[in-house]
Parts: sequence; structure tokens; C-alpha cells
Amino acid sequence: MELFGERGAVSVDGFAQSLTVYDRSAPRPVSWHGWGADPTKLLIEEFVASVREERDPAITWRDGYEALRVALACYASAERLQPIKLRSTNG
Repeated sequence: MELFGERGAVSVDGFAQSLTVYDRSAPRPVSWHGWGADPTKLLIEEFVASVREERDPAITWRDGYEALRVALACYASAERLQPIKLRSTNG
């Protein structure tokens, strides 16, 4: 999400949990602020731990595949201006 005002702008990345501030009147016109844990870092740490412990990761390739299917269906739906039906891939 981006917000614009008279003195500058703010860009919020909710997934990375970071905030970028653009303020022309500040000594540093661009500043970065983070909060919480970085989900990308946590995903990598979980993957490395699963390799070391010789177990399946908590989030598998199947989770990523299903998320990709949904995202692609959303794009197709927006392009066609109609709902897209997804078939189950379980089993």
C-alpha cells in the first residue's frame, strides 16, 4: 500500500513487514522501518531445518503449487471477467 501526502510518501509492505518513508524535508529523504519477523527469512530457516533434520518442511511444494494455481486463476478471471472453476488436485 502506498500513501502520498504534501511532505512525502509512505510505502507499506505487509508481507515483509516493512515501511519505507520518503520525506523530502528529513535529513535522510528515504528511511526504512521494519516490524515483526520477516516471513521470507522464517520460510528459509524452516526449509534449512527440515533438510538438516531429514523431514518434510512445514510448508511443502504442494502448498506453493496450490497457491500458484489460485493466483493464475485470479488473473484468468480478471482477464475474462468471469469466475474460474478450479478442479481439486487432492488424491
